[in-house]
Amino acid sequence: MSTSKTIIAYNLPKSVKTATMVFHDNTGQMIKEIALTDMGNASLTVQPKGLAAGVYTYSLNVDGKTMETKRMVKGN
Repeated sequence: MSTSKTIIAYNLPKSVKTATMVFHDNTGQMIKEIALTDMGNASLTVQPKGLAAGVYTYSLNVDGKTMETKRMVKGN
């Protein structure tokens, strides 16, 4: 049985004080927040264990501001 995963690439300047990746379900409820500590070009691997099939969003938050939001689809 294979496990699906998503790799999210991001780039954080060294001047960033705090950064997080925040995940929401299709109702807008936050389901997970991950602190990002790697500066420069980096990536985050997400394995959606326990999540139902559906559409989720994730947002890159830097120093209290949402910089970018994207969608992630989990199949059956």
